[in-house]
Amino acid sequence: MSMYTGLSCLILYSVLCGFVNTADISTCHNGWLAFEGSCYLFGETAAHFTEAEDFCRKHHNSHLVHIDSDLENKFIKDHLRDHQTHSWWMGLTDQDIEGVWKWFDTDTVAAFTDWDPSQPDPSEEDCGVFWLAFDFKWGDVPCTSSFPPICEMGSLENPGVIGK
Repeated sequence: MSMYTGLSCLILYSVLCGFVNTADISTCHNGWLAFEGSCYLFGETAAHFTEAEDFCRKHHNSHLVHIDSDLENKFIKDHLRDHQTHSWWMGLTDQDIEGVWKWFDTDTVAAFTDWDPSQPDPSEEDCGVFWLAFDFKWGDVPCTSSFPPICEMGSLENPGVIGK
């Protein structure tokens, strides 16, 4: 039996015996990571905030990541710690009203946040990032800064699920 056949059998056994809830299994496009009904793409090219959002829209009409929970935030941060090279865009901005941080994709105020204690600071820094220097706690930077995007979309089974 090949390694892949054995792995397939283990997965099938786990599902059939109830060790794995099939609702937790997400299908994503090639190159995307699945988690809790959403799919995430970690872009490779740095861009400013609006270019990063455009990049996401061009990739399966996704958006810059929208974090709704501590669990989702930890998933993203754990992945970023494996690739400690730079900071990353998220879809959070206070461009409309200073100090009112909203998700760009839904125009809703962020209910969950993970700001570094020094952030956000009162300045012309209107866009949110997972900041490398803060162990990927959130920081605010000028929207004209260049970072790669983290895109999010619903899984292929749940296309409407974003920011779970």
